[in-house]
Amino acid sequence: MKKTSILLLAFIPLFILLLILTAGCTAKTETSSGASATAAGYDAEDYDTDYSDENPQTITLNGSGIDFSGDGATVNGSTITITGAGAYVLSGTLNDGSIVIDADKNATVRLVLKDAHITSGSGAAIYSKQAGKTLVTLEAGTQNSLADSASRDSADIEASSAALYVQDDLTINGGGALSVTGSYNDAITSKDNLKIMSGSITIASSADDGIVGRDATKIAGGTITINAAGDGIKSTNDEDTAKGTIQIDGGTFDITAGADGIQAENILTINGGTFSLATGGGSTNSSDKAGTAGNTWGSWQQSPQTASDDTSDTTQSAKALKAGNAIVINAGTYHIDSSDDSLHADGTIDIKDGAFNLSSGDDGIHADTSLTIDGGTFDITKSYEGLESMSITLNGGKGSIVASDDGINAAGGDGSSQNGRPGQNPMESASVDDGSIVLNINGGNWAINAGGDGLDSNASINQTGGTVTIDGPTDGGNGALDYDGTYNLTGGTLIAAGSSGMLQTPSSSSAQNSISLTFNTAQIAGTAISLKDANGQEIASYTPAKAFQNIIISTPDILTGSTYTLSKGGADLTTVTPSTSVTSIAEDGSTYNSGMGGGPGGTQPGGSAPQDMQGGQPPQDRPGN
Repeated sequence: MKKTSILLLAFIPLFILLLILTAGCTAKTETSSGASATAAGYDAEDYDTDYSDENPQTITLNGSGIDFSGDGATVNGSTITITGAGAYVLSGTLNDGSIVIDADKNATVRLVLKDAHITSGSGAAIYSKQAGKTLVTLEAGTQNSLADSASRDSADIEASSAALYVQDDLTINGGGALSVTGSYNDAITSKDNLKIMSGSITIASSADDGIVGRDATKIAGGTITINAAGDGIKSTNDEDTAKGTIQIDGGTFDITAGADGIQAENILTINGGTFSLATGGGSTNSSDKAGTAGNTWGSWQQSPQTASDDTSDTTQSAKALKAGNAIVINAGTYHIDSSDDSLHADGTIDIKDGAFNLSSGDDGIHADTSLTIDGGTFDITKSYEGLESMSITLNGGKGSIVASDDGINAAGGDGSSQNGRPGQNPMESASVDDGSIVLNINGGNWAINAGGDGLDSNASINQTGGTVTIDGPTDGGNGALDYDGTYNLTGGTLIAAGSSGMLQTPSSSSAQNSISLTFNTAQIAGTAISLKDANGQEIASYTPAKAFQNIIISTPDILTGSTYTLSKGGADLTTVTPSTSVTSIAEDGSTYNSGMGGGPGGTQPGGSAPQDMQGGQPPQDRPGN
């Protein structure tokens, strides 16, 4: 018994030490979690909806007046001015009045909306002139509404420009619902950082923008519905490179905007969420290629709808997701119908994952400098050009692209257009030789249906992997492949069908073999083409969806010196035995030399491109390549 007691006594300090260590681990975990929240741009106060320990005071709205008998605020007719920190619970209806916050610059003022309905006939419904942070908590299970007047006193240079207008930081949280009508300009505006954590927020209408956070807009979750004449959600600070950002981490978004859907002056980052975006009247609001007078492409001719306190917009556009610097998308589901580009960045776009259904009156995805896709699924059902940037890198993803012009276009200068089109995206000037223009295909599965060129690069194309199938142009002024430098094909699968007038094949320097088959006449859509090895094993097959006169097939299974059989519509057509990296034949098996093809610059050795292809430019009757 004594030995047992001694052993127990010996273990007590060890047990206490374990408790301390466990508590330390827990504390570290909590600290780490808090650090992560801070790193993501949110703090504990943003998430906190429990105001019971804040000595909440009651404000009752009674139609034409306000009842309040607490501390920290004064009532003047139908206006209450809050000067003290703390929580204020609002309920009832105010037909013509406003809630004004004018507190210490470090104060946190929480407004709890609990079945509160506020309409202002002379300004903002809620106007926070000064506070360290304004918290708007939507009481769970309640319906709330805010509406402002359509005019302001022009003599008031500090007149608020939104129904819910905050000069400092604004956070909206809680489980209730809020409907906002912005009759003067915007619906919700913060001149610093705006955060939406939760709740159901509906912008019934706004004369201009729906939700604006000047320095940053961060959305952690919630259900957000916006009907805006201008932009749906935006961040406008163009004076500080660390600001003007939008970060969306989750939530459900249904946005109808006359201009851009979600627009960041600097960086737009999306880590998740479900998005339904319609801009500028949708993709039906686009023009023909010629840019017929009065029928402009997208909505570039609209006048900016900006208020005096927001001069960041100099031109109007109707893009769905837009950033002045970069777009980073890590996840999310996107249904977009835009009259302008569906995704647009003046700098770079990086897509890690996500599901995209895009219908665009202009480009599906456009980045001025570089576009990188690592994963995700893409269904671009309508576009002028599907993917466009100076540098395009496809490392993964699965995509279907329908384009009236080029399917994928690596271009510089003015977008490589000879004649241009209304509202065309300006791009940085670059040369073929400096390496900034390139299309790299390293992985993924991409199906392209293009009225213009299928793959187009004003410099080179490099394919190391992935699968690319092309239903290319039916006219002789375009090609399934169009490049000015080289098409270096070292891996993956390429099947490209289209017209033969501007025929280019992968370069003769490619490590992987290609077979190019040209018919005497155009073949009808739905004509199946297959390639079988000497044992009758099918190694490639394709059924073009449009009329075609040439088809290019390249897979790692096409070996030099081996004999293959090409068939059309199930019937054997001819045999071919590759002896070089590019084997071009006619339908009878004879060598086919178009004068174009697979030389280092896209032509056969000793040949030259037709005049209308010199420099990779399109024929004169096309507005853009």
